[in-house]
Amino acid sequence: MKSVFIVLGVIVLLLAMRLLSSHGGIVEYFSLQTKLEALQAENQQLMQSNASLKKEVLDLQSSTDSIEAIAREKLGMVAKDEVFVKVIKLN
Repeated sequence: MKSVFIVLGVIVLLLAMRLLSSHGGIVEYFSLQTKLEALQAENQQLMQSNASLKKEVLDLQSSTDSIEAIAREKLGMVAKDEVFVKVIKLN
């Protein structure tokens, strides 16, 4: 009976060593859990960015006002009967 307990003790010891080892053990589990949380946060941020871009695309497709606003900001568009005034900041 004593030998059975010794064998069982050795098996438990080997399983504990395997559980705590770096390959497939608890340490790797926690490392992967941390990476998963970081990737989920990044994924959430990218989904919000995609939703914002989708809203902007739909707005550009449905309204000429937004196209005109972007043309004024980025391309310096000036409509008829408007005067362009450029303000120069002096340092």
